[in-house]
Formats: sequence, C-alpha cells, structure tokens
Amino acid sequence: MTSKSESGLNQFHTWHTAISEIYRCYMIQQPNEERTIYPIIPRSERGNICLHLQVTNDTKNVMRAYWVDYLGREIDKGSCLPGQTWYQTTWIGHPWSFRFENSSAQNAAVYFVPFRIIQHTDRVPTMDSNDKVGIHRFSIKCRLNDVLEINDPVFPFPSTRLHSAENAFIWSLRHMEREDSSPETLLKYLRNLCAHPENEKYRKIRTANKTFWNYVWINSSRGMLHALGFIEDGANIILRDN
Repeated sequence: MTSKSESGLNQFHTWHTAISEIYRCYMIQQPNEERTIYPIIPRSERGNICLHLQVTNDTKNVMRAYWVDYLGREIDKGSCLPGQTWYQTTWIGHPWSFRFENSSAQNAAVYFVPFRIIQHTDRVPTMDSNDKVGIHRFSIKCRLNDVLEINDPVFPFPSTRLHSAENAFIWSLRHMEREDSSPETLLKYLRNLCAHPENEKYRKIRTANKTFWNYVWINSSRGMLHALGFIEDGANIILRDN
C-alpha cells in the first residue's frame, strides 16, 4: 500500500516532468531497441534563439553527435572521446541525437530537443558570461549491460531521480529562484497548518481559489506542497492524516 508521503512524491514527479519538458525533452533508445521516433519535433525548425549545448561523454565509447536538419535527416557533426565534453552552438527547437561507436549497445542513442532557455541563478548558472547566451548541459553515462542514462544538473531525468521528499522540496526551492517567485503566500498556508494541524480547513485547499491559484498553484510552491505530502483530490489539494 502506498503511503501518503509517497502519493505526494508521485504527484511531484508528474508535476516535475511537465515543468522540465517546458524547457527540454529527452528520449533514450536503449541497447537493441527498435529505432525510436524523435521526441515532439522530428526535424529542426527555423530558430531565432541560440544556445550553447554542452554534452559530456561519461561512457567508455566514442560518442558521435548528429544534428537533425530541416528535413528530419541526421547530419554527422563530429565525435567526442570518452571523458570529454561536446560543445556546440545550436538553436531552440533543433533536435540532436548522440550515438556511440565500438559499443555492444547496438542502436543505443540519446535524443535531445531544447525548447526554452533556462533562467540563470548564481547558485545554478545557465548563462555564458562572455556572450550572454543560455547553456544547456548534461552528461551521458553507461550502466551495466550498456544501458544509457542522462545526468542533467538542472532538470534531473527522469524525475524519479529526485527520490525523496527532501530532494523534491529542495529542487522546488531552487526552481523558485529561477522563476523569481515568492514563497510568501505558501508560508501563510503552512503557518496556519502548523498552528492548527487537526483543522481540516487548513489541510484541504480548493485549487481554484484565486489567491492560491495565482501565488501557489502555478509556481514552484506546488512542488513544495507535493513534497510535503499534499495530493490532488478532485478540485482540492489535501493533506491526509500522517
């Protein structure tokens, strides 16, 4: 049986996945799988926002980078040795694929599409200080049986890598800094809950409430509530008995 905190964490993962895919999309084609379709966009679109892509090859094999052109064709852009990082200037909306040479992992690949520039913070810099261009960075690792995984320092993939309520809460707090949103309204709700923990009025919140919707539900405060164990139940978000 799933505990209440796990239910909240599950809903956090769903929310986190949706937020992450506003900014970027990944898809992993694991060894010996049939060729995977590209995520969302099968070809490049004419972009007007550039970004710097930094992909670290943390496998033991040579990585090749392919740009997916305007006709959906993979264009070889070069290779990256194990332990090195591939640097590339690209555009929002341009898909890339990364494949590996001399590997027993036949057809294994990572697909990536950037959708939006990630907001810069001093704690998690995502902007090139020289030319003020956004940076997307991640690494590709290889586990047992040549299974690929992605390490994204800003938007962990998959979302279940944030495996505890504490991790989920801290990530939401960091994303609040990126959004430049305020926790003031959330703190009011939580103070009321702490002062009256048995009062259902403070354990059940109507999400359509104008103040709650505008200042909690549509920003990272929502992730914090899920991390604390709140779960969606119809038109409300509730914290059941601990």
